[in-house]
Amino acid sequence: MPGRKEEERVIDGVELKCVQFQGMEALAMVPRVSLLAKWVVQQAKASDVSGNDGPDSLLPLVFDVLTALTGEELQTLSRDLLSGTKAKDGGVWIDLKSDKAIDSAFGGDLPTLIKAVLFAAEVNFLRFFVATRPGGPSPVAAPQEKRGD
Repeated sequence: MPGRKEEERVIDGVELKCVQFQGMEALAMVPRVSLLAKWVVQQAKASDVSGNDGPDSLLPLVFDVLTALTGEELQTLSRDLLSGTKAKDGGVWIDLKSDKAIDSAFGGDLPTLIKAVLFAAEVNFLRFFVATRPGGPSPVAAPQEKRGD
């Protein structure tokens, strides 16, 4: 049985650890995250930006896309995506499962907060989006041949 991926990253000096969501929890977020991913890709194509210069090169596009959401939608999506993430605050890992914890970790640093949300989205959904893109590998595993005993 496959395990859940865990990834650590330092973003603008903030140490983060993200644990991949359980399958059913991730499925519930796919429609919202898919819409954002589609907008980012469309904006990247329109702006001729590839992201090959690293994730920071996509940030202006991401900010444009995020303004299409209401404040409440953005807060809810950010809370949901960060719910499987921890940040090191004062040398102690804290779960980013509340507004208070998120505010403690990021203060008023919105660019770093948005990068952290994108990191959580990457850990949880990048493989899915790569597998389901047109021309990409099938998201459905090929049937396994039965082996005789």
